[in-house]
Amino acid sequence: MKFLNVIFDDSTGGESKVFRAISEHYQAENLVIFDKKKNMVSEMIVYPMRFILNTLIKVNKDFGTFVSAIVSPLFLKRSYIRRFNFVLFNSSSMAIPATENLIAVVYTPPRALSDRYSDTLELIEARNKFYVPLFMISSSLLNAVYRISASNRKDLVCISGNVRERLRKYYGVDCCVVYPFINVNDYKCTAFSPFFLYVSRINPGKRQHLSIDAFKLFYEGKRSFRLVIAGTVDNTEHSRRYLEELKKMSLGFPVEFVFSPSNEEVREMYANCYLTLFSAQNEDFGLAPLESMASGKPVIALNEGGPKETIINGTTGFLVDDIEGMAERMAYLADNIEETISMGKRGREHVEKNFSPESFFTKIDRLIQSSLEKDKK
Repeated sequence: MKFLNVIFDDSTGGESKVFRAISEHYQAENLVIFDKKKNMVSEMIVYPMRFILNTLIKVNKDFGTFVSAIVSPLFLKRSYIRRFNFVLFNSSSMAIPATENLIAVVYTPPRALSDRYSDTLELIEARNKFYVPLFMISSSLLNAVYRISASNRKDLVCISGNVRERLRKYYGVDCCVVYPFINVNDYKCTAFSPFFLYVSRINPGKRQHLSIDAFKLFYEGKRSFRLVIAGTVDNTEHSRRYLEELKKMSLGFPVEFVFSPSNEEVREMYANCYLTLFSAQNEDFGLAPLESMASGKPVIALNEGGPKETIINGTTGFLVDDIEGMAERMAYLADNIEETISMGKRGREHVEKNFSPESFFTKIDRLIQSSLEKDKK
């Protein structure tokens, strides 16, 4: 069977890791709709829509990319799609084409149009208030496009209960949950060195500033530790300004930034850190906590989003309500190395048992078979 594996932007996040694993497992041909180097959508998008979207991107990259991410999949060339027996569609914000023999794995609906709408509107107004009416009009149209496309699919898969609830609340769409995975054999525990680690793309949605604030509270009593913030800075003006704010608030404290680390470098940091932090805003799922636990390291995360589904509070890490709670748990584990080691071991066992590649692909295989049987009837 010939598979096509589709994604909008093959960046460095958790979605890309799952996308590549799916591609390898099914020996699929990959279609990346947006070329970040050229700032253009793929030639597999029909003309003139390809021309319209690329023009939008040239005029305003952020807005043009945002629109393209939602609407471009609806204009994939049918002649190209028909070359494949089955399509695996990795959707972060993308509308879902009405194609037979397709399973859509929804990583998130468009957050700028749903749970982050107010934040997005505030950001646009701060940049240029004249863009606000344009965003409000376009967001209504784009929301309708996404809602209709998702409502017409009966074979949606989402990556967490958190994403499922978001789809229900904002789009009236339901789906089954299939958790992403990691291979624990790719991770190891080497040491419990005196540094805390936060691995994620660096942008305001990941809220690294909260982890830094928590570390500063902790550091007043534990000066032997440092904090490492590791990740790629999103190529937007907003994220670059955010990085400068993070640097300023870190002055006078042992906070280190590691930019664009390789996968090997990330695994080495996991292997040697003492524990990890996670403070992203209502994260869709979050592979970083799984990677930490697979490395035998406890996670201290804010009690929201995906971590609520992956971290067993008090067993494999801690879920906390605020930065004060995060600082308290950092201090507790810093003073209790045996508990830290024990939590780490339980975390690795938890990931191996509940978030394995075998479990993920068994469920996807069943859904593929079910979809093929329905299309035969």
